[in-house]
Amino acid sequence: MKRWFILVTLMLLSGAHAKSLKVLFVGNSYTYVCGMPEILKAMAEAKGHTLQYEQQTPGGRTFRQHWEEKKAVEKMKKTPFDVIVFQNQSFEPVSDPANMIKYGKLLAAEADKTGARKLYYLTMAYKGPVKWMKGDSEEAKKGAALLPVMYEQLIQSYTRLADETNGDIAPVGIAWKLAYEATPSLKLHAGDQSHPAAQGAYLTALVFYAALFEEPPQDMPEKLTVQARKKGKLQPVEIQLDSETRILLEAAAQKACGKPNEVLSR
Repeated sequence: MKRWFILVTLMLLSGAHAKSLKVLFVGNSYTYVCGMPEILKAMAEAKGHTLQYEQQTPGGRTFRQHWEEKKAVEKMKKTPFDVIVFQNQSFEPVSDPANMIKYGKLLAAEADKTGARKLYYLTMAYKGPVKWMKGDSEEAKKGAALLPVMYEQLIQSYTRLADETNGDIAPVGIAWKLAYEATPSLKLHAGDQSHPAAQGAYLTALVFYAALFEEPPQDMPEKLTVQARKKGKLQPVEIQLDSETRILLEAAAQKACGKPNEVLSR
């Protein structure tokens, strides 16, 4: 757990100074759905910070595919980034953690050459069985059997990778679990029980705000309209939260970032 990003300590060390960050997101649809990076950018601007970002996030990509396609590494080499965020395919950390670690390390080594900070996006567990788990194939049966341990295995796989590559973690999946425990009726997941809905993307952005800017994710805008990629086109996504929901999501993000050991012991 030594490489887990602990927000409380950093909050004490950091002032309220404006920051400017350039971030590369290497991942897939879990990153771009509902325009999460744009939500994060709007949050940063609301607090006086500046966020510039680029993405290498084709749908469904694993770390192995990113490594073999080379486009992510090319972007790392081309532009000096302050932070590189790595996010693997949603289920591979559960079904094949060894493959995730192998190719995650290769990508991390390339990031190290640039001097950028490595931040791993610990993704959320599925809310329930997803479509591909409902068939009679061996893959479907294996996936369904692993679903009950998905949350714990995501934590184990991302924590191991962060420990072994000297990286940090953005504990998005933990924040989602805490939010659901506080209010089960939240609509964080989309209808497929896998991807983020608008509220889920907002919560994800809160965690990244805390991890990137080293500040409590508090008093954020309750109404936002951002552009999000959908079926190859940019479309507007409107987010409207009441104050109660915003405060609940902010509290979940802050607790996940600030006290990971306490959360993990649940």
